[in-house]
Amino acid sequence: MYFSGQHFIMFPSLVCEAVLRYLDLSKEMVWRESLKFIKEIIGGVDYKGCRDLTKQLLQKFDQLPLVVPEHQIPALLQGQELLAYILNRNSALMPAYFAHDEIQRQYPDKNHTPHWVCKEVIGKLKGGMVTTAEMVSGIVLPYLRPVLGVSTTYMPVNAWRLDSSKQCCYTLKGLLPYKESLLKPQDDLIYYIVIQPNSKDVIGSILNLARQTSQPSQFVEEAIARLGVVAMELSEHNLEAQRLFEVWNQMANILIFYSYLNLAPFGSVLERLREKLYQLHYRKGRGYLMWTILQYTTSTSTSATAAKASQQPSNSWVQKEFLPMMSVFDLLYQDKEPLPVPDTSKPSCVYDVSMASLWISYTKKAEAEKVTLPRSTPCLLRKQIEWIEKLNEEIPTASLAMKDYTLPLLLNIYNSNEKLLNVLLESTVGSPTSSPYPTTPLACTTLNVLVMHAKVRLMDKFKNHLIKITELPKQPEPQPLVHALLESYGRLLVWLGTRNLQSQLIPLVFKTQSWHVLHALLELIAYRAAVHLQLQFSLKFQMLQQFQTVAGVNVIPNQLFVSVETAVLRIIKGLNTPEFLIQLAKQCVTDPKLGTDPKLLLSADSEELNKVFVLIVAQTVHISNMDTSSWLDLFMKAVQTATPHAWSESAQQFFPQPFHQHCFFPLPADHRTILINKVDEELRRYKSKNNDAELIQVFNETDSSAFFYCVLWRLLLDTGSIPNICLKIVLLGVPKKQGAQVRKLVDYVVYTNTSNTQLNNVAIKFNELVWKYNFICLDRLVLCMVLRRYDGQDAQVCFAILRHLLLVPQEFSQRVSFFVREVPPNYWEVPSWDQKHAVYLRQYLSVTIAISGDFSSEHCWDTKPSKGLNTANVFWKCLPAIPPGVRSCGPETIGAL
Repeated sequence: MYFSGQHFIMFPSLVCEAVLRYLDLSKEMVWRESLKFIKEIIGGVDYKGCRDLTKQLLQKFDQLPLVVPEHQIPALLQGQELLAYILNRNSALMPAYFAHDEIQRQYPDKNHTPHWVCKEVIGKLKGGMVTTAEMVSGIVLPYLRPVLGVSTTYMPVNAWRLDSSKQCCYTLKGLLPYKESLLKPQDDLIYYIVIQPNSKDVIGSILNLARQTSQPSQFVEEAIARLGVVAMELSEHNLEAQRLFEVWNQMANILIFYSYLNLAPFGSVLERLREKLYQLHYRKGRGYLMWTILQYTTSTSTSATAAKASQQPSNSWVQKEFLPMMSVFDLLYQDKEPLPVPDTSKPSCVYDVSMASLWISYTKKAEAEKVTLPRSTPCLLRKQIEWIEKLNEEIPTASLAMKDYTLPLLLNIYNSNEKLLNVLLESTVGSPTSSPYPTTPLACTTLNVLVMHAKVRLMDKFKNHLIKITELPKQPEPQPLVHALLESYGRLLVWLGTRNLQSQLIPLVFKTQSWHVLHALLELIAYRAAVHLQLQFSLKFQMLQQFQTVAGVNVIPNQLFVSVETAVLRIIKGLNTPEFLIQLAKQCVTDPKLGTDPKLLLSADSEELNKVFVLIVAQTVHISNMDTSSWLDLFMKAVQTATPHAWSESAQQFFPQPFHQHCFFPLPADHRTILINKVDEELRRYKSKNNDAELIQVFNETDSSAFFYCVLWRLLLDTGSIPNICLKIVLLGVPKKQGAQVRKLVDYVVYTNTSNTQLNNVAIKFNELVWKYNFICLDRLVLCMVLRRYDGQDAQVCFAILRHLLLVPQEFSQRVSFFVREVPPNYWEVPSWDQKHAVYLRQYLSVTIAISGDFSSEHCWDTKPSKGLNTANVFWKCLPAIPPGVRSCGPETIGAL
């Protein structure tokens, strides 16, 4: 049939198939010779033909009886030898996974087993494929979870991609012997992702959903229903109220989010939840569940959701929302007596009447759309509904509204009622006839039980009230804002974000130059929103640009300028996300002039803020391992153009390699001498002037202003005091120039004090500048000192001065000790927090330079408390200045502390 040179007369595959077709074990001689012949010519069969022959051979073995005569066993073993030869990888007849796929098709489960003659050979092949399966799948994948909150560009989720057409299993290629954990539906993975915030992109990537068109996913619906069951189960265990609120608030947020995106339609989620609860006897959490549904129901009245719903028939919500909700009600509310009226002095009253609130909301919606509900009012709810309607007719006063939860209960239903909103606003800001003004802000428990739409309406009320304050006629000494108003507004910012604040309120305040309002808002952002609220990077990006614009204006007062820089510092520290690097890269590529425009990200005056910005960018690049080749050069060039600076050699080890060429370059050899000689020259110029007008002109309108603080330092060392005219020069100066003056002063002090014997005297003089004369804010001085470019002995001297400044004197250490001892960690929840903070500020006065009018008077150094300090104090201001110093200095300088 063939020649020795492998030139075939007939195809070997056809010959082998014909031989196997007529193979019969009863004819042992033919069996033996046929198998021997097949083994000789199978080398000429291609890999697809070998796969078919393997299938045919396995079928032939399956037709044999399990018990055979003893004399036929050698013939069976010869068949086993042929199968082993075909499946042997060294035979190179076909890829091993081809043979394995064929075996898997032949024996897909435990009910289909091969003949005992083949088991050993097949088992050996499968054992060799296990390693391959582990290599291509990852045996620990079911136990790993993606990190959410990081861009999918730098946190790839393709490894977790699931096949939604196969019960949400991993996408695995071929029929390899994968681990059983890889073949099961990955419900736990979907549940883990869904319950995390900002999980839409990850879910879309894992389930391979289209980005533009959101399509319902049964797996997302199942995960949300499972979260509802978990919340109901936790409610049965009588957990503390705050813990239960957190669980159900998470459930409400996720339900609204995915229902709005149409990834998990509201009605479908309720149907799945009802099916899960049908076999369970959970009843204690039914009020929380109905409050969660009420959150969604009231949110559908917002403009975005209403616009989306307008594309559907007006009565579609009856079938998709109302009836599924009523099916859950029929399951959970099987009481024989009407539900009792709750005690309004407890926050649980809102949850107890949540079902009655839901019914009233749907009734109002049906009346507005002229739709008839398919169910009549349940007898269980009539008593509570009548009680709620009676409460709505007798709206409580502002004084009574703060004593119970009647107002939040009514606002959850009638959130468009202006009277209710006005009463709640009046309880925090007071009325024209009220005296004294309210001191207690809206309680956190009150805001917790409000549905989201009611919070939105209430925040609009607060915003409009602040706008009215900004439009009032200008006064020499404007009345500070009421603490209860600011604290309540700050708590709402934590709930709802700062978008409206950035787009509407701050531009109007800046336009009208209502500096006391702007100062209060800056405090809220620096010490509330930037700390407690995880803002989207786009909002932080916009806020940073907005505040850099404010800082670049010359008309703002000194204290306000310091508050702007503090807020900017807090925002910059929160930019350590890969998403921000992506946006920064786009900004650098599209606008190479980054930093020359004050509307953009970099400060045109503060070297310290730009250095912190570089530190955050370097840290994020190091963590995300982002490619910086296309944008880093442009960014660092913009930074050096805005505020030229350099870093110490000890800081080089903390920076990624791409930053080295931009951050480290030698200083001129005579830079010390130049600075010292320049200060001596300016001191002689100061002493040569005969009148105050010449001094003001020289040190405020020329380049000499950068060295004015150095002149003050020399005067303080030589005479022990600072003349009164120096105060007027400082007050008439531009606030944004003080940063350069402080940097010159720190360099001069470090360069002229090389021995430790003079450090005590230096620290005493610095204390006088900070606490007695109030020329320099302590937080700005600390931030400047920790970020200066010092190496070796200079670095040790600088940090030794810093240690003497912070730890040795009593002024700062007493403030820290008192604050830590008296202020609880959850200070924002303490009703009398403003009073405690006022006591702290009175005992440890936070001051600004006062203008007495007569600068020749000995009382011109009198100080007065800073206006509008509702949240800030020197302790909190100094905290953000410490981490940048730790990142930018070496271990030898840390030892100086």
